[in-house]
Amino acid sequence: MKFNLEIRNIQSSKRIILRFLCTYPRSFGHVDAIMDTGAPITILSANDALRLKMPFSNFPSTKPIKGFGRGGTPALSLHDFQLTLHSTDNERKNLKFPIVLVDIPTLRKFGEDALNNALTIPTLIGLDFLETNNLKLFIDIKNNIAYLED
Repeated sequence: MKFNLEIRNIQSSKRIILRFLCTYPRSFGHVDAIMDTGAPITILSANDALRLKMPFSNFPSTKPIKGFGRGGTPALSLHDFQLTLHSTDNERKNLKFPIVLVDIPTLRKFGEDALNNALTIPTLIGLDFLETNNLKLFIDIKNNIAYLED
């Protein structure tokens, strides 16, 4: 199966976007995530976690997310995140894999500045997503072509 990706200009830089449907129980909705081949893990942003009404109290704490400003951003571990991809021939592929999400309840205790900083972190698809789901990533930036292949 082939899954098209979108190449967008975001803040004067090209970004590769994976659009998926979150199907985690009671947390349905579309998410536009940045494919980040420099990220080892997949991160669900604070904005997307809030919009999807993720049940933060159900998840254990994990190592803070690093690389976004000073220090680390508190994080939670979700071992069975669920999403659906739509292929170019209109088939669906359901995936279940571990991700990290921004720990909004803890950030609120740190104050508004900490929360506002975390709200700038986008949802990122890391290399773990490709490896765990046995997907191949193809990119032709010059011709604006990018896709995943099963």
